[in-house]
Amino acid sequence: MASELSDQIMKEIEQYKGKYGKKWGMHYFNNFDNHLVEGRWRILPKDATDKDREIQKAFMLMPVVGNPGSSDRMMGLTYGKFYKEVDSIVAGLGINEIGIIEKRNRLKLNDDWSLFDLLIPVYIKLRERGYNHYPDLTA
Repeated sequence: MASELSDQIMKEIEQYKGKYGKKWGMHYFNNFDNHLVEGRWRILPKDATDKDREIQKAFMLMPVVGNPGSSDRMMGLTYGKFYKEVDSIVAGLGINEIGIIEKRNRLKLNDDWSLFDLLIPVYIKLRERGYNHYPDLTA
């Protein structure tokens, strides 16, 4: 059964689809996919040094530094715990992480916008857990 919040989100998405067509997700989700597996904020470049790896490890232990409008939920976490929660939701929904990576690559390479439809249930679950659209998930 869909929650009120889920219904509201789906209405917002339909409005964005009507306004932006197949590129709706770029406008609605902005940088949201960067929080998922191999997202820009979660990976190190292939040529990362040992020092880069140390910095990344320290980053995952850092508390989230909030922006105005950050949820209490986000402010109580480290980046590592937040990403672990994101990964848990992805797995719980039965979404294959390789599928996310492949869809992200297809978006970059050949105008395949299906990644955004895959993100909807993950986004809804995070919102239902108390995260704000902005800045928690889309900034």
